[in-house]
Amino acid sequence: MDVSGSADELIILGMPFVASANTSMFDGVTVPEYLQEYFTKNNVDTVGNYSGATSSGDINLEKIAELNPDLTIMNIRHEKVYEQLKSISPRVMLSDDMGFVNWKGCFQQPGEWFGKEEIVDNWLENYDAKATELAAKVKEVVGDETFAVIKANSVYFGSYYVYRTGGPGELIFEAMNLPPSGGIPKDVWGEVVDAEYFSRIDADHIFFFSDDGKVGDRMNSPTWQSLKAVKNENIYYGVNNVQYDMAYTPNGKLIYMEKMANALSITQMWNKENMEKERNSVKIKVAFARWIRSKTGYSLFLLILVLILLMSILLFVNIGVAGGNLNIQLHTLTYKGNPSEIGRVMLEMHMPRALAVCFTGAALALAGAVMQGITRNPLADSGLLGINAGASFLVSLTAVFLPSISALSMMFAAFIGAAFAVLIVYGLGMGKGKSDLIQLILAGSAVSTLLTALSQGISLVFGLSKSLSSWTAGSLSGITWQ
Repeated sequence: MDVSGSADELIILGMPFVASANTSMFDGVTVPEYLQEYFTKNNVDTVGNYSGATSSGDINLEKIAELNPDLTIMNIRHEKVYEQLKSISPRVMLSDDMGFVNWKGCFQQPGEWFGKEEIVDNWLENYDAKATELAAKVKEVVGDETFAVIKANSVYFGSYYVYRTGGPGELIFEAMNLPPSGGIPKDVWGEVVDAEYFSRIDADHIFFFSDDGKVGDRMNSPTWQSLKAVKNENIYYGVNNVQYDMAYTPNGKLIYMEKMANALSITQMWNKENMEKERNSVKIKVAFARWIRSKTGYSLFLLILVLILLMSILLFVNIGVAGGNLNIQLHTLTYKGNPSEIGRVMLEMHMPRALAVCFTGAALALAGAVMQGITRNPLADSGLLGINAGASFLVSLTAVFLPSISALSMMFAAFIGAAFAVLIVYGLGMGKGKSDLIQLILAGSAVSTLLTALSQGISLVFGLSKSLSSWTAGSLSGITWQ
């Protein structure tokens, strides 16, 4: 029977056992996943936990007595129940109470007891070879970049373990011999630190363990966000109960080391592939931009745009005409005789509207480009500088005081209102004799808000809301060749 936590070692040595206290270091009840198959297949009972934290040693003495084992293996942490175990069966005790650090010593000792030294030596030799193989696999993708292994304390919130020779730290720094970063302790299993200690760690890669596999609120702190590994997204998250169960015993270490190496290799290969794709994408964009700027590319690009525009016009003219099709449209445009009724609709109604749309769009695009160039803001438009609001304001005043004014005069009034608004915005946006871009945009927003409010107030008071909305939205319904 094993109550020392040596189930993994006994399995490797081929020594059968009827019960074990090799349950999870995290919860003290469940059997570690990688041992469950053996326990089930061989009907191994659990008799507590081998940590020996409580006065009873965290083991079930009554159940052990019922099983009546021929031999009990214990560790020095069960010294307080030594006499009780002695009365149940012969016992042997591991000499190292810090077995989770000196795991090789705790593996070799049972090998000596049962004359299995050769098995232990061969296993450790294979372990070192596998560690070297995994290290080469990792270094192939990360080079000489540095590492840190951090664990959130499950008991004292806000404190952390920075590992060196303990658990997963031993796998990274001792087994695979990967370089530690600055701030990693030397010649100890690790150190207990607070979150501010993270500022000393300049690792390229960080393994971070916690109860839920997350950083929690700490991830929002400036200290954490400033870490090199965080900026480069080289953080590998682990769950405490898994690393507790696997990172301290021989087979568990081997399995977990491979998991950690694979996490590094797969993630870094994925990052490299994505970086390469991103670089290729940038190269394609740069090459395309250079080609567009060339004389040939620019000419061809303009030609394509013109063709698209012509096709759009033809499509616009043809849509909505009952029975209309492209053949009738082309015949109407090229035949000098009397066109059909459908042809006349296309030619006299749709065509002038299509051309009006093109010219209006071109004018708006030009105006937008000018405003974006002046403000150096890609989102700048006529609304940002108060132009729309100024035009609407004067149109609403004109509609109140000169209701019979012609459409052309109304357009002129809108132009005057827009110009007036621009002068106000530019005047407010001047800073020490020079235009300040930020101040100009802020002034435009303020003037636009004020004039819009005044326009809406006038339209509500004088019942002009519907007509003003129609004017603002605009319409092509009255467009003809004349």
